[in-house]
Amino acid sequence: MLAAYGDPILHLGPLGAGQRTKLLNNLLFAVNTRLADDVAVLAERLGLDPATTIAAITRSSGSSYALSAVAEFGSPAAAFDRVREFLGKDVGVVRGLAAELGVDLGRLGEIADWWLS
Repeated sequence: MLAAYGDPILHLGPLGAGQRTKLLNNLLFAVNTRLADDVAVLAERLGLDPATTIAAITRSSGSSYALSAVAEFGSPAAAFDRVREFLGKDVGVVRGLAAELGVDLGRLGEIADWWLS
């Protein structure tokens, strides 16, 4: 039954490990969309069209699922509008879990703070 939902099927550990992995996945997606915004701003400062630049990068080594979503929505701002509610919730949960466990999120924490603002 699990094969109908995903491949590969990975055992991630004890109860809750899958949920924590999902939270980290969504944190990484949030970080990547935030960085895409930085790239769009820099592209514009360099005299490039941000949307075209992002479209080009999605076909290059800097591509990611998050960047493809940004390109599909047309801009980082449009992507944020579409995913902020969902990702913001998970980023908040990661932030809380890390604080509860005394884990420093490092650079990820800076972007988590941005998402929560």
